[in-house]
Amino acid sequence: MTRWDALAAEATAAAPSFVVWKEGGDLDALAAERDRAAIASVVDRWAADEGCTAVVRCTHVPGRLVLVAVAGDALLQVDLVTFRPAGVGSWFDADSVASAAHVDERGVRRLAPGARALLRALDDPGDAEARELLDDEARALAHRLARPLALRAARGSSAARLLGAAWPTRARSWRRYRPCAVTRALAQGRRAGPGWLDEARATHEVRDVA
Repeated sequence: MTRWDALAAEATAAAPSFVVWKEGGDLDALAAERDRAAIASVVDRWAADEGCTAVVRCTHVPGRLVLVAVAGDALLQVDLVTFRPAGVGSWFDADSVASAAHVDERGVRRLAPGARALLRALDDPGDAEARELLDDEARALAHRLARPLALRAARGSSAARLLGAAWPTRARSWRRYRPCAVTRALAQGRRAGPGWLDEARATHEVRDVA
């Protein structure tokens, strides 16, 4: 069990496109844009139960909604990725991934290990561990992913994705965004300094949950 399990199970029930694909210090999930509002409401309730005072909603990173629950000076991060461009041949989206996921015994929608490794490798071409885990499950998921028009014309699709995941030199154009109060704080150890919440309120939607 992790601190995220109750949240992930409720989000799974609320949103058919919600899929957990990474867990650790934060929760990384995929979700279609149409499901964001339902999941954000789940996060608000979960944050209140965790004793948080507010949830900040950030849309400054292309293709994702970042939800940050404020627990004192600690920031609890939930990333909802709708789509993930990562260079030619490296693309995944919430709906395509959800079609390959399953709901586990805890009620959380997840991917098989090989499929999860494919997304990790596409997301971070430097993830050597993920590249070593690519298998038939990864190949099956690659066939489900939406194909950019250029790849359709080149007939590259799933093979290009698997090759793209295997090479650590892929361009990662999705990193191009303007940092904000939220992304800066998350990059600095997920800590909120004095006055941070007021700074975030000036440029973000903030939901008070206490």
